[in-house]
Amino acid sequence: MIDEAQEVTGMVELASVYQVMISEGLPISIIMTGLPKNVQELQNNHVLTFLLRSGRISPSPLNYYDIRAQYQQALKVRDPEISPEVVRRAALLSDGYAYAFQLLGYLLWESPDKHITMKTIDSIQPEYQAQLSRNAYSKMLEELSIMDQQFVITMAKASEYPVSTSCLRTKLKKKPGYIGMYRRRLMDSQLITPAGYGKLKFTLPLFKQFLLDDGQYLVNYS
Repeated sequence: MIDEAQEVTGMVELASVYQVMISEGLPISIIMTGLPKNVQELQNNHVLTFLLRSGRISPSPLNYYDIRAQYQQALKVRDPEISPEVVRRAALLSDGYAYAFQLLGYLLWESPDKHITMKTIDSIQPEYQAQLSRNAYSKMLEELSIMDQQFVITMAKASEYPVSTSCLRTKLKKKPGYIGMYRRRLMDSQLITPAGYGKLKFTLPLFKQFLLDDGQYLVNYS
């Protein structure tokens, strides 16, 4: 079992040994986890072609109702008087993203407020957004290609949201096939998702706000 798999020398060596063991009929299996971009790079490596035949599972976002139930159970220990409305807002704010779920729960638990209220969420939201941006979103954006970066920045700046693909074609001045290719890439990277017929939205909480506040100053195109 390998966590945080990526295209490094050791992985190529491991793959060579693994394929020899498979050819000898030895009872061995391999399970790897990694970021979508890193997994894709591994599968495209000519030495690791066997990975193209392997099963690939993309985890879905955390379920809203499961998040709400977990927050309700955990935060009631911290504040027995916490209201269902506060728990509901916290669950919506984490928006199915596992790291956001953990981070927001931690910040709420560590809040100096005696009781966790809507004002508590308001007070910690700047720190919540800052940590999402610093610890996750900046790295995600840096690892995108120039065109991928342009695509998500254009989505964030669009006057409509969710954003239609026709709007993106107009803004980016690209043909439908070109838009479709990058749409698929960003969906594979789990950054965007369909939001009704011909429309797209971001999958991560406050990611649009990150792009508008900081992301456009971090991208590689001028």
